[in-house]
Amino acid sequence: MGRKTKTKEERRLEIIQTAKQLFEEKGYEATQISDITNQMGVAHGLVYHYVKSKSELLDAVVEEWAKEIVANLYELMKDSSRSAMDRLEKMFLFINDMLASDSSIINIVHQSEQEEIHKRISKAGIEMILPVFSELQTYLMKEWSHRCRWRQ
Repeated sequence: MGRKTKTKEERRLEIIQTAKQLFEEKGYEATQISDITNQMGVAHGLVYHYVKSKSELLDAVVEEWAKEIVANLYELMKDSSRSAMDRLEKMFLFINDMLASDSSIINIVHQSEQEEIHKRISKAGIEMILPVFSELQTYLMKEWSHRCRWRQ
């Protein structure tokens, strides 16, 4: 039985998931690229086909984590069975839960030696999440405009 060849995207996600797991278990500074490749059972140089450095790999880990958060926020926002205010509350509770459950990644990004990474990630995170809250604002405005009578 031959080995299954993974697509480039499958391999990239495997590298990111393995790195996230090891960053959480061992810490970012203590994790070496060789730890990641050993865990995956692949050649050491493979990771460098996908990222230039461990710092860039951390960026990719956080970016994938942020994409997951944004996808879940969109799902919560689109739940038309709830009022816009309920959706907003659920979204904030979800964010709070995600920050608590992935606190090790948050702590890595907030270390003083990761200041540049933190700046890049913060900017990218804001750019990813603004459309979600902008769309929710539209729902809120529609909902509230039906509840309010404007004086003329």
